[in-house]
Amino acid sequence: MMIIILDISQRVLGQSLSTERHYMSIMNSTTSHEMRNPLNSISSNIDSQLQLTNQLKNLMGEIEMSLE
Repeated sequence: MMIIILDISQRVLGQSLSTERHYMSIMNSTTSHEMRNPLNSISSNIDSQLQLTNQLKNLMGEIEMSLE
């Protein structure tokens, strides 16, 4: 009778790393998407505020010129 013992630790480790990479990829893409949406909203809000500030500066300039 012969008993064969195979060391499958490297194969199991490789499968574990592959599975871990897969889930990390899913988590990273989800996190990236979730972070991008609020940042786009904030960026858009800042742009709007800058436009309003510039309009107010122009209006104040026109008012000052009309008072002279």
